[in-house]
Amino acid sequence: MGKSPDGKLDFHVTTHLANVPVDHTWNQSWEVFWTQQMVSLLEQEEKLRGPDEDFSLLKSALYSKVIPRLLRSLETGGRSIRPCLVHSDLWPGNIKPKLHTDELCMFDGYAYWGHNEADLGVCRNPRYRLGKPFLKEYFKRTPRSEPEEDFDDRNALYALKFHVLISIMYPTEARYRIIVKDEMRHLVERFPNGIEVYEAIGDFAQFGSRTVTDGDR
Repeated sequence: MGKSPDGKLDFHVTTHLANVPVDHTWNQSWEVFWTQQMVSLLEQEEKLRGPDEDFSLLKSALYSKVIPRLLRSLETGGRSIRPCLVHSDLWPGNIKPKLHTDELCMFDGYAYWGHNEADLGVCRNPRYRLGKPFLKEYFKRTPRSEPEEDFDDRNALYALKFHVLISIMYPTEARYRIIVKDEMRHLVERFPNGIEVYEAIGDFAQFGSRTVTDGDR
């Protein structure tokens, strides 16, 4: 995977996830960068489907609790992200072999410089033939980011982008907003107090190889 030539989290032109433009204005913080992408998508979804009090509350908690809890730890405690080129729509339909060789081509990307694990969110969708076997091979080449114990929850957060996209693309299908709300609610219930418990304790590493939720307070 390519590395950002100037170390920035951004892209120099607007790119689209399917037919939906997403805000990837430069930011030095991955937490803030991912938040602005989700704000961009969720605002478009709400414009199409209309306001919903429960939806608004979940959005607010996602921005203020879940994203800080899962992404700030990637850039604290001596950790950092080296931005790489993220395809961002890496489902099997966008990965095909060349006609006369075994070499693979990836196309139809929504590209930006970001955290490599963002490309793995699509693996969470059971209808695609990407899942645990793909992840196993991927991690042989590129290990999970630290803290490793947060990977599954980070993966759920990154997968949320695709649920929101589908809700935007099919605005008359009520079930897709329900899925978005259910996915947000799961994450909010996992981390209702956000980053505060970790900042109060001041040492992520002491928790070892398990994910710490707010029940550990």
